[in-house]
Amino acid sequence: MKPASEVLEAAKFLEERRFLTARMLAFFRSNEEEVQSLLSKIETIKMDMAERVNNVGEALGFIEEGQERKVRSIYSTPAYQLYDICEHEIQIDRGFYLVINTIITPQGWRFRVFARKLWNRPSEINNQRAISWYEAQAGPRTFPYYAEPSEVADQLRRLIDSAQTDPFPLPE
Repeated sequence: MKPASEVLEAAKFLEERRFLTARMLAFFRSNEEEVQSLLSKIETIKMDMAERVNNVGEALGFIEEGQERKVRSIYSTPAYQLYDICEHEIQIDRGFYLVINTIITPQGWRFRVFARKLWNRPSEINNQRAISWYEAQAGPRTFPYYAEPSEVADQLRRLIDSAQTDPFPLPE
């Protein structure tokens, strides 16, 4: 069995190829066991990331119905990508949303905040006020991969609560 680093090094040429060629087929044939092992490990980490995102969602708990600004959460496990994400969309004003993405990768957790206008969907709006609002919030912006779901959810809850209740500068 070849070391994983050797298989990864040999697989780099695959990035530039779009179609199965004789060279690619030969690579898969001669490295079938290592490729299968790597794919299995990738599937395992993807399932773990999806479970961690779901655990954060559960730890986040129920968003109160009485809030003026509603939150919609959308979970996504992209195929062929090594991350998992939950997007929390908070309606700030008619047609204007603040979006907080909770993202986990093998490097850990991070939050991404941006603004979105309904009529410009799915385009993201680079609203410096939204970014400034986020930067002004207390608490960490990243967490290690193995952070407790409640720790990540607590910070996410602070961001969502602030977006739901604090005055928010609308785009000009």
